[in-house]
Amino acid sequence: MNKVVIKFENWPRWFASIWPTANRRWLVLQGYRALGTTFKDTLADIALRNNVFASNNAPSDRDGWIAEGRRQCALEIFKLAQIDHATLFERTKVDRTTGENR
Repeated sequence: MNKVVIKFENWPRWFASIWPTANRRWLVLQGYRALGTTFKDTLADIALRNNVFASNNAPSDRDGWIAEGRRQCALEIFKLAQIDHATLFERTKVDRTTGENR
């Protein structure tokens, strides 16, 4: 059995290599920050759509890998938006009979 190795990337270097112009890099980072401050309900929706708060009940290994990839992508967005998962979880608590927040 292969051991899973977690790699930590140097985010400033990654952003500098993908977005070489400082202005574009700044705009991308500000976009993620705006998600975390202004669009929390959108991030909560992303969490729900990608099963961040639910177990993976995929019918096959392949479907499970796809679901986990989607979940990891959502978590990466939350990390870049600098938003706490607990904050998003609280925003998903809705009374389904009235549509009001609990």
